[in-house]
Amino acid sequence: MLVPKFRSRLARRLLPRAASRNFRVRLDAEGSFVWSLCDGETTVLQIADRLHARSGGDLADIRDRVAGFVQKLARDRLVTLEPSGERS
Repeated sequence: MLVPKFRSRLARRLLPRAASRNFRVRLDAEGSFVWSLCDGETTVLQIADRLHARSGGDLADIRDRVAGFVQKLARDRLVTLEPSGERS
């Protein structure tokens, strides 16, 4: 996954042209799986349930970990979260 080093236009302009504008972030298998499902259609709950079906383990723990990871992605402005209206 590539993450921008700087978000402001000024910082991007001051960055030398030869320098990389992004950080490369390596995700583990679970993080990559979750990232691949962040498509704007799949809910966080659905992502967690698919990860549980794939890897097993405690469903509540997986849901908490996926929610935390997606919230971090949202804080870093890599994804946008919208209410889905879905309840469980």
